[in-house]
Amino acid sequence: MQKLVLFALNDHYIKISLETVKLNLEGSGMSADMPIGLTVAEKLFGLILIIIGAIVTYSSLNPPAGDIRHFSGIFVSAGVVIAVIGIFLFIAKAE
Repeated sequence: MQKLVLFALNDHYIKISLETVKLNLEGSGMSADMPIGLTVAEKLFGLILIIIGAIVTYSSLNPPAGDIRHFSGIFVSAGVVIAVIGIFLFIAKAE
């Protein structure tokens, strides 16, 4: 027998078992199964992107002297974009 955990919010509830996360919308007849591994992978990938974006941004703010110094703005922008994508993946709900 599987142990289930239920979380309720208004008319929606989430039923969690060890293998899947199931979101049932009462009254609409809709349900979706999302493997728990995909949810964890999405959050982990988002965290990795946040770290990479922060490292790229930090290292580009103080670039070494020379010809590459003129292009540091491009790398700062790219690092911020990568970090924002990571934040979005980390906080987004799996549907």
